[in-house]
Amino acid sequence: MAVSCGKEKTQLTIEEEINEIMEKNSVPGMSALIIKEGEIAWIKSFGYANYETKTPFTNTTCIMLASISKVFTGIALMQLYEDGHFQLDDDINDYLPFQVEIPDYESYPITFRMLLTHTASIADSDITDNFYNWNGDPQITLQDCITEYFSTTGQYYNSTNNFHDEKPGTFYEYSNMGTALEGYLVEHIAGEPFNEYCNSNIFDKLNMNGTRWFLSEYADNNIIANPHTNYTPQSNYGFADYPNGMLHSNITDLANFALTVLQDGNFNNNNILSADNLQSMFVVQNSSLSSSQGLQFYKETFNVESGEISLWGHSGGETGISTEMYFDFDKNICVIVLTNGEKEATPLFELLYDYSLNL
Repeated sequence: MAVSCGKEKTQLTIEEEINEIMEKNSVPGMSALIIKEGEIAWIKSFGYANYETKTPFTNTTCIMLASISKVFTGIALMQLYEDGHFQLDDDINDYLPFQVEIPDYESYPITFRMLLTHTASIADSDITDNFYNWNGDPQITLQDCITEYFSTTGQYYNSTNNFHDEKPGTFYEYSNMGTALEGYLVEHIAGEPFNEYCNSNIFDKLNMNGTRWFLSEYADNNIIANPHTNYTPQSNYGFADYPNGMLHSNITDLANFALTVLQDGNFNNNNILSADNLQSMFVVQNSSLSSSQGLQFYKETFNVESGEISLWGHSGGETGISTEMYFDFDKNICVIVLTNGEKEATPLFELLYDYSLNL
């Protein structure tokens, strides 16, 4: 990106502000991106992927996206919808090898739309801590994870803790396990592992060659940033309910995704979704339950220089990771921030959103 002398001073100022926030919040490293008017307006990385080894955080450093991953799981499910495999208000039990039922509401269906909008009355039990492997990829398959949690014969099934005491479709509560179930539905309907489906139907189409679900899919794990507790690097880890948060990517790959969204699902003549179906993901689905929830994407309010603003997107937080990705469709802007620190990346996002308005 060509930078005029007038912009050079501004760019140095934004770098100083970013470094100040990173130091204040003990953020070892980060990548950030601004897309504006159909092109990359600003992209830069700061700090360290591993603070102890002083490995630089670069624009091709990969990092766990945490719950931003859910966006890609939702798109995978919407692709199968677009291909005619199901309708959004179909009962998911018509597409599963076992029944998923909300206790006391067994006669009420759970639909695909409910999963995509966190209204299926599926709770995140503390037992999900058992799905983590703190030293690498998960040790059990997605199928085993889902079956053991949702099937009444599963070892992790608990009629009280795994579900909310509300009829499905009448109650909103953000659900990690609901999104994991989406991933398993993709896997079962498509007839191939969820990660492989995403590789061929999303990431390869968008030239997101550094974007993968599993650590084992990388030839060199040294390109993956370590999560940090303060400035202490931790091992990269995984969890069996991985479609809800374990995707790894880098800021360069995510630039392609952001451009695709802002171009109605098209990237270099490859469509990941039709314009209508992609746009439907950014529409509030049931305002009586949530005034901000679309199909996987949601609206978030930020405090910026001009006041409060509501933007569509998703954020993510895991141990040692904080991420933000939001779109301002009115101004044709996307801002993404990826950090390997524990404190929320929101102050960095708000700073860069303000900066984007003057680019």
